Amino acid sequence: MGALTCDGDFSLTTQAEVDAFDCTEVTGSLLIGGIAPDITNLDALSGLTSVGELLVVRGADALTSVDGFSGLTSVGGELRITENDALINVDGLSALTSVGGDLLIQLNGSLTNIDGLSALASIGGALRIVQSDALTNVDGLSALTSVSRIFIDLNDALTDIDGLSALPSADLINIRDNDALTNVDGLSALASVGQSLQLQRNDALTHVDGLSALTSVGFRLSIHFNDALTNVDGLSALTSIGNDLDIRDNDALTDLDGLSALGAIGGSLRLRFNNALTNVDGLSALASVGQFLFVSGNTALTNVDGFSALTSIGGGLFIDINHALMNVDGLSALTSVGGDLIVAHNSALTKCACGLFALLETGGVAGSVRIENNAPGCNSPAEITAAACVQCKLDALATDVTELLLAGALKAGHARSLSNKVDTALKQAAKGNFVAARSSIEAFIAQVTELETDGEISPETARVLTEGAQMARDLLAGG
Repeated sequence: MGALTCDGDFSLTTQAEVDAFDCTEVTGSLLIGGIAPDITNLDALSGLTSVGELLVVRGADALTSVDGFSGLTSVGGELRITENDALINVDGLSALTSVGGDLLIQLNGSLTNIDGLSALASIGGALRIVQSDALTNVDGLSALTSVSRIFIDLNDALTDIDGLSALPSADLINIRDNDALTNVDGLSALASVGQSLQLQRNDALTHVDGLSALTSVGFRLSIHFNDALTNVDGLSALTSIGNDLDIRDNDALTDLDGLSALGAIGGSLRLRFNNALTNVDGLSALASVGQFLFVSGNTALTNVDGFSALTSIGGGLFIDINHALMNVDGLSALTSVGGDLIVAHNSALTKCACGLFALLETGGVAGSVRIENNAPGCNSPAEITAAACVQCKLDALATDVTELLLAGALKAGHARSLSNKVDTALKQAAKGNFVAARSSIEAFIAQVTELETDGEISPETARVLTEGAQMARDLLAGG
């Protein structure tokens, strides 16, 4: 058969129509199937080399292969292979090198592999592999180096995506609801994502080490509902996110150490309902958040020390329902909040002064302030103001004792006794009991005087300790 270019669009709905089709090139679209139970093979299409626009194989329930496409090298528009219940493989597409639009592989219940796409180097639109329940891998995409968007969703048997190992970049990647997926190692060459990267509801995913080359995400990084995910160490090269970072409902996630290179987030940071998360130390390089910061419902989180470099938040700051959170000292460098400040319903939170006093005192909050329903010592701006200088002075006094011990100016037993008095005063002040705290510091001063009188400490050591203690006592008297 000689070359025959056929202009326009064509629809083949029966085996007889397939067998009679003799075009080698189609300038428009070619649709095969529909409701076509009698189409069992595409062998008569072996001379077809290109389709200019859309190519669809859909609803051909008796079709087991697409071997008839063995001469096809290019599809100018979209390629859709959907709802073909008996289709086992796509080996017939082994000559295909480019798809101009989207490539959609969906609802082919018997399809176990896509090895037939091994020559495919570029997809002009999106790659969509959706609801292919028997598909275990995407190894057939090993030659793919260019695609704008990737959607890999709802593939129950898919264990890995190693076939994407040659891909250096994409605009958008969504990997969602793949119950058997244990890793994303196939993204090891991925250096940048222009828009968004989403990893959601992949129940067997334990790590993201395959993202170790990723340095930037242009818009949003979302990591949601991955129940087995224990860490994000694979994100250690990530330095910038143009808009939002959203990490929520990952029940096994204990830390964020993999984010240690992240210096700025252009949009919002949301850390919500990660029940095993104990700290945010991995965010120690984060200096600014462009919009909102949410720390909510992380029941094991005890501190926010990882925010120690954070100086500005463009929108609001919301810290709520973190029942193990004891202090917010990690916010002490924060000078500006562009929206509201809400710290509420953190039942163990007693220490807010060192973290928030400077921000409140300098008027660094542009919006409203609501601090309530926490533990005593952190239930209102007034409580924070009252406790702030006291708490910080007592902390400084405890530091003086430790430093004098290390310098050999205090014996260990004396240092321990003095430290216990300071610690008692701290606990009493945190509960708002300033009278009792003042008594503890007066006992501290009396012991220092006695030690100097007995020659146990030098006058200089006594002076340092007494001056610090007197400043704390005077503040407690004012409280």
